[in-house]
Amino acid sequence: MRGGISKNWFGIGKTVLYGEYHYWDNGENRDAEADIWGVGIVQNIDAAAMELFLAYKNYSVDHPTNDTEDLNLAITGARIRF
Repeated sequence: MRGGISKNWFGIGKTVLYGEYHYWDNGENRDAEADIWGVGIVQNIDAAAMELFLAYKNYSVDHPTNDTEDLNLAITGARIRF
């Protein structure tokens, strides 16, 4: 599930704020499940055909035979379209 808002607040291009959540269940026999959630922002710069982005994601996996810790990711970058 994802949701967000997109608006041109600064006059240089649309700013996108979003959040996402995913749940995965492996079924009755294995009892494995995962929760994934994240938030992010994308700033479009129309004059340069560019996007700047920053995102954070958390992956939490529960498995009966593996002791796992949450994985936290921060992602940043730029994309130029040509």
